[in-house]
Amino acid sequence: MKHVIHRRLCWTLMLVVLCAGTVMAQTQLYWSEHFSDAKIRRANTDGSGAETILTPANTGFVSAETIAFDPVGNKLYLTSLLGQKIQRANLDGSVLEDLVTGLSGHGNVTIDVMHRKMYWTVYSFSAQTGTIHRADLDGSNQEMVMETGNAAVTGLALDEASSKIYFVTSQPGTVNRVDYDGNNREELLQIASTGGGLSLDVSEQMMYWWANGGEPVIERAKFDGTARETIVSNSPNPVFQSPNDIVIDLAAEKLYWTDLAAESIQRADLDGQNVEEVLTSGVLTPQSLVLAPGTTHAQDDLPPTVMTLRLHQNYPNPFNPSTTISFDLSEPGPVTLIVHDMFGREVVRLLDGPRQAGHHEIQFKGETLASGQYLYRLHTAGKTMTRSMTLIK
Repeated sequence: MKHVIHRRLCWTLMLVVLCAGTVMAQTQLYWSEHFSDAKIRRANTDGSGAETILTPANTGFVSAETIAFDPVGNKLYLTSLLGQKIQRANLDGSVLEDLVTGLSGHGNVTIDVMHRKMYWTVYSFSAQTGTIHRADLDGSNQEMVMETGNAAVTGLALDEASSKIYFVTSQPGTVNRVDYDGNNREELLQIASTGGGLSLDVSEQMMYWWANGGEPVIERAKFDGTARETIVSNSPNPVFQSPNDIVIDLAAEKLYWTDLAAESIQRADLDGQNVEEVLTSGVLTPQSLVLAPGTTHAQDDLPPTVMTLRLHQNYPNPFNPSTTISFDLSEPGPVTLIVHDMFGREVVRLLDGPRQAGHHEIQFKGETLASGQYLYRLHTAGKTMTRSMTLIK
């Protein structure tokens, strides 16, 4: 949350923010439930307002093992093992359409926002071979990117800045990366025999995944595999039993995951501290998890929040050609705000000097820049905060 004098505004990841007195979108959790009661549900990030948006009663919906979100088209993308297809739908579950059919085996799906592509995985049980595929977002121009060997891919994520695919395999458990065209595969880490749920924090160049070699854990490491550490385990967190998918909420600096055995959705700080269950009632066999816009709320109904130091996600994001970067200061002091490219080179220095406590906004214009991901860094006397943004022309 942020304050502008006596007005209250809510700024959340990749969501619509309008003028005071109007309505705005709020970040929500969307997750799939499988097996005996297939459905897609959503709720607020604190677990309130849970509702079902897709069930087999909806024509064409069978199941959804993994889901992904396209922030440009505001669409959900679903893989269905039982239906052997990839589908997409509006955020309220309406206008469900088939994009890719005839699939077999386990699959993940993720979106390349900048290049308007979707990537997905397939594991053929008969051939015991895994593959990664891609296509345009309407399902056209399908092609196989690479074979992953005899291990199933159980986690898939994209670093659009470096045009790299990151993926986790199970049995054997590994974390890997490869170029978008399938070349230059690297095995970055060996993990427990079963793992998955890969999620990337591009601003800090960190990747998160779960693994289970007898005891479930959530681990993280740098994009090159260094600085590996376990951040969540069953001890001292008894609610943490069987994680299945992971998503990062950079705006709130939280990590969310589904837990199959506990039949709940849980969260923690990005360093694994403060583990808690946010949703337990009515959650059955939770599978994939994403963050996306949800319901709208009048701004005057939002509760006040104490001002703290915070760098917000830019809006809009992705953007073309301009976007707004905002931050909150809890006390006055010197501030620098710098935009970098993904190689660390300074693109522009937006601020460099003293600022008063409170909420601040600045416009960033990218007319002369190439499409791609950029980092913006806020430096204060006591802390440096970084976020990423995507320019699409």
